[in-house]
Amino acid sequence: MGWAMRLAFRFIVALSLCAASHAAQAAQGDCYLSVGARTYLDGSCNIMIQSDGSFSIGAGERTRSRYFAYVFLDPAGGKGSAYWNREPNSNHAEAFLGTVLRQGGCWVNAQAKVCAWKPGTRPKVF
Repeated sequence: MGWAMRLAFRFIVALSLCAASHAAQAAQGDCYLSVGARTYLDGSCNIMIQSDGSFSIGAGERTRSRYFAYVFLDPAGGKGSAYWNREPNSNHAEAFLGTVLRQGGCWVNAQAKVCAWKPGTRPKVF
């Protein structure tokens, strides 16, 4: 199975796992999501971290934000793939944001920034 197929499979599995997760499994944290020139999340939200370091912000069964995003880490390391729910309050993060690279608590590329911090650890400037 190629890298793209593994990524697609992980995406589908992660969406299923997140949809079945309970709010108790999500930690409250500080989140930031921007796409293009617009900010969609900026403040407290759910953060769910998978065992491989992949994570979601704003997702959760009971306390989902209007917008949420997933970052799936490449098993080879150093980069990830980001997705979000372009439509507010939708149930699927179907919109691909592209390959992202880590910068501190954020994963970024030219069009998007997906950030997650433990409460009280967000830098003043990021």
